[in-house]
Amino acid sequence: MFKIRNRLIATITISTIILVSLSVNIVQASTSAQRIAGVDRYDTSIKISQEGWKNGTSQNVVLATGEDFPDALSAAPLAKKLAAPILLTQKDTISNELMTEFKRLGVQNIYIVGGEGVISKTIEDQLNKANFRIIRLAGTDRYDTSHNVADFIFAQSQSIPEAVVATGENFPDALSIAPIAASNGMPILLSPKDSLPDSILSYFKEHQVTKTYVIGGSGVISETIMKQLPGAQRLSGNDRYETNNAILKNFSNELNFAKVYAATGENYPDALAGSALAALSNSPLILATNNKAGITNEEDNSKIGSILILGGEGVISSEVVDMLVALSNNQVPILGSNEIVYPKNGDTIDSGNLTIKWSSIRGFTNYQVNVTKVGTALGWHFDTRETSLTVGPLEPDSTYQIQITAFPEEGTQIWNLPSVVVNTKSSGNNFLASPINNEIYLKGSPVIVTYSIPSSDKIDWHWYSEIQLSGPSGNWSFSANSGSNIPEYMLTPGKYSLLVILRNSDTGETDYSNKIGFTISN
Repeated sequence: MFKIRNRLIATITISTIILVSLSVNIVQASTSAQRIAGVDRYDTSIKISQEGWKNGTSQNVVLATGEDFPDALSAAPLAKKLAAPILLTQKDTISNELMTEFKRLGVQNIYIVGGEGVISKTIEDQLNKANFRIIRLAGTDRYDTSHNVADFIFAQSQSIPEAVVATGENFPDALSIAPIAASNGMPILLSPKDSLPDSILSYFKEHQVTKTYVIGGSGVISETIMKQLPGAQRLSGNDRYETNNAILKNFSNELNFAKVYAATGENYPDALAGSALAALSNSPLILATNNKAGITNEEDNSKIGSILILGGEGVISSEVVDMLVALSNNQVPILGSNEIVYPKNGDTIDSGNLTIKWSSIRGFTNYQVNVTKVGTALGWHFDTRETSLTVGPLEPDSTYQIQITAFPEEGTQIWNLPSVVVNTKSSGNNFLASPINNEIYLKGSPVIVTYSIPSSDKIDWHWYSEIQLSGPSGNWSFSANSGSNIPEYMLTPGKYSLLVILRNSDTGETDYSNKIGFTISN
């Protein structure tokens, strides 16, 4: 244990140095990363506007709520049709920063998406007084709002043979296709799962739509609705990230991968504002999270020239940025394949031996596994070419961190899987013993007391053990360096405890955790 501990400290230090070096080198590779972020979602929408629209270049702006998603989901195709940015506002107050951005852009017309329940009449009056022309596109609910936005877009085009249908109950599916829908002039129409609203159905009939892209699985848009839609094609995956991936694959030949945008898949504001910016260059929008991202196609990955991250560290961390840049160089797979499969972060597991399992990582053949008891330098370090490993015994009522680093057969590139922290149960017995913990024995029964530690790792030349048995019959103490039999006793009625004390002669560390109790009945 003592020697393993020293080795573990050295290994962690070296890995940290390599990781810092990787972060510097990876941004200097052929693909670059740039972050567009403000102090909050409203400021980020302004920063996105400033990135895509120069001074005095937009007479129009689309104003959407930054507080809830439904009405805003249909905004991207509208913004594209108006050559306008999407800016976010609170319900009752227009900030000075937004007014300044309107002035910078040269705005004359403000298109409000949603009713007064999401962007109040107070804001509309304030903007009217500032001599802006206000056009509100709203309906009786989110579905009717999406229909009215679609009608407005059609009136500007007169011929839109394609449309998108997405759930109005959540945001990721609609936002995944928003830049693509915008670039192709397709409106985004929202629907509940099982019943297509009359206003949406009438849109398809009135405007002679011949092709419909249904976003998401049957769990969000049912087969019943699919059958009512002209030329329906479903684009879906097992989750929002795989759905994002399916969309990008379907339209990959139409997309410009020289510039790619990435936004969190956990919230909507950054992706909403960014969808209008992505549509300017017909660029894909990738939804990303801890260890997942929408794009996996190697051919498309190799086309990526730059990645623009929408939002700050709080929504997309630097580690995720590194992952996306590495992805663009075909260095790692995404979609959940670079993770610890078992145990999962936050799990509570049994003490004793633990078998860790993780996914293989394309291009990496060697794995370094560190398991550390949190708050100490105690733990295990292994180098392996396998994707599973057994360590232990883990102590009860403890917290452990599992870190796995992957190395290629050649080269200095490394990849860190997201670390996992687990807690062990408080079992009261993390060694094998007889009698059984909490067992009751009849009076006069001979009780043979034995113990053994499951792993010999802890019993090396630094450690020695002492066995203490105590109860109403008396107290006994024995010394042994391995499993030991305590002689048979005729124990009197009462409660007894068996304690195996482990002491490290080198460090003085003492472990009192190996304890059981049993009872002799009357």
